[in-house]
Amino acid sequence: MAGRIFCRSSSGHRKAAELFYTGDMIDAKMALALGIVNQVVPAAQLEAAVKTLAQKIAQGPSLPIRAVKKALFASEAKELAQALDYEVREQIRCFMSEDCSEGIRAFFDKRPPKFQGQ
Repeated sequence: MAGRIFCRSSSGHRKAAELFYTGDMIDAKMALALGIVNQVVPAAQLEAAVKTLAQKIAQGPSLPIRAVKKALFASEAKELAQALDYEVREQIRCFMSEDCSEGIRAFFDKRPPKFQGQ
C-alpha cells in the first residue's frame, strides 16, 4: 500500500533505535513518557522518595517478591549475557574503525566529522 510504512519492532524499540542512532539527549519528562523511569521527583525529594519506595517493598511479603523478581529477570539473564557479549564485540569493532578515528580528530579539531562508514 502506498504511504504505509511497516515496522516489525515495537514502538519502544523504534524510539530506542532513534535515540541510539542520533545520540539525542532526553529530559526526565521524556524518560517518564517513554517508560524508562517509573517516576520523576524534584532533586530535593529524591532521597525521601527512594526511601519510601524501598520501605514499601521491604515491608511486603519477601517470598513472593523474591519469586516475582526471579521470574521477571532470570529468564532474561542468558539473553542479556549474549547481548552484552555482542555489544562488547561491536563496540571494539566500532572503536577500531576509521570513523571513530575521524570522530576523535574532528572533536579535537573543533569541526564536524566526515564519516565514511569505514
